Amino acid sequence: MIKVNIKDVKPNPKNPRVIRDNKFQKLVQSIKEFPDMLNKRPLIVFTDVDGKYCVLGGNMRLKALNELKYTEIPVIIADEWTEEQKAEFLIKDNVGFGEWDWDQLANEWDVQDLQDWGLEMPFIDNSSFEYLGKITDVESNEIEEIEQNVHNSLSDQFIVPPFSVFDTKQGYWQRRKAAWKNLGIQSEIGRNKNLLNYSETILQASTELSGTSVFDPVLCEISYKWFCKDEGTILDPFAGGSVRGVVASKVGRNYIGIDLRSEQIQANEKQVQELCESHLPKYIVGNSENLIELINSIDEQPKVDMIFTCPPYYDLEQYSVSDQDLSAMSYEEFDAAYESIIEQSIKLLSDDSFSVFVVGDVRDKNGVYLNLIGKTVEAHKKAGAVFYNSAILLESVGTAGLRAARIFNGGRKLCKVHQNILVFYKGNIANIKTKFGTIVSEIEEFETNNTEYGDKIELEVSI
Repeated sequence: MIKVNIKDVKPNPKNPRVIRDNKFQKLVQSIKEFPDMLNKRPLIVFTDVDGKYCVLGGNMRLKALNELKYTEIPVIIADEWTEEQKAEFLIKDNVGFGEWDWDQLANEWDVQDLQDWGLEMPFIDNSSFEYLGKITDVESNEIEEIEQNVHNSLSDQFIVPPFSVFDTKQGYWQRRKAAWKNLGIQSEIGRNKNLLNYSETILQASTELSGTSVFDPVLCEISYKWFCKDEGTILDPFAGGSVRGVVASKVGRNYIGIDLRSEQIQANEKQVQELCESHLPKYIVGNSENLIELINSIDEQPKVDMIFTCPPYYDLEQYSVSDQDLSAMSYEEFDAAYESIIEQSIKLLSDDSFSVFVVGDVRDKNGVYLNLIGKTVEAHKKAGAVFYNSAILLESVGTAGLRAARIFNGGRKLCKVHQNILVFYKGNIANIKTKFGTIVSEIEEFETNNTEYGDKIELEVSI
């Protein structure tokens, strides 16, 4: 390596690589901040017929160095190469061999640094991050606009942004939820009203409250599309209402739901006949403590590709007085039965598949949390599934606004307005990318696939 006068070095007219203004300025900035990089990676040149050094490798760096008004630059002279070798190097030096491991980059590197250094990140609207590196110079309304652009970009790709907080109050979530409800799903049918034991005052405060929880169809949709392969079979050991089965049918997945109460199953089956045209959900009346036996009793034993369920939150809602109903058991009995059901579920689950549990914690009579989240995690670990993702389902304040002051003043308890989404994986984590691939955006999906959604869901659910 030697240092030569920059005036004696010229760009290669055959250079096939170009660099746009934005990336060029990032290159200039990176050399300015890290000049020693040039000594470790000098330009590769050869002596041309006019006596000047012509660049084989580093044309864009030469342009940046001229902009920075360098006078001397480090070079390696390759005059011994043949014309064929020079031409080959000119191309090979501009070819990127291999692929970026985007997961590792996202986990181990700062995204903003990567972009500043000129790396183009997939699925990221660069304009949305334009000011994030200078956040102190941005007005609050501009920050909100930037974040909204990021959310919109990710929502187009994944239905909702794949962050660890699912904010059900957002417009994109509410519009999609309304579209699902417009199909006619009535998941509360088959259960008693006011299972949450709201007071008459709270019930009268809203015409929409029944006091019985209804599962969110958008949460079903994203869970199925993210964590279950197309045409896969979903097993739900705590079926409850109809929503999880109906959504599975509409997004092209098979569903098997188990529930103790025959009246609930009958209500679900009636909904299915009215709303579903294909992938009809299958419901079984039975006790999930005998889960393996129940599944083995099916004529064509299914291959379970996903577990998706929402168990009873201890006795928060008591569905029946049956001694087989977890919601009617003592805490000790609940824990034992719950662990057994999770163990059987994971045994039935195919390798390289996900189990998703929607859970919320509840307090005992002394106001102490019973740690249903922790019990769910430990039971999965014992059964051989790793704890892979955790998310918060953030719900609207609703009746919490009426109850919060009384609850807090009565014992400094925070009023809970979220549930937990716990995602587990059985198998080799390295196989996830290959097996599940990339998410197809909703627009592309509706253009390329004539699915069983039908016109109504296509028009109303597609956002």
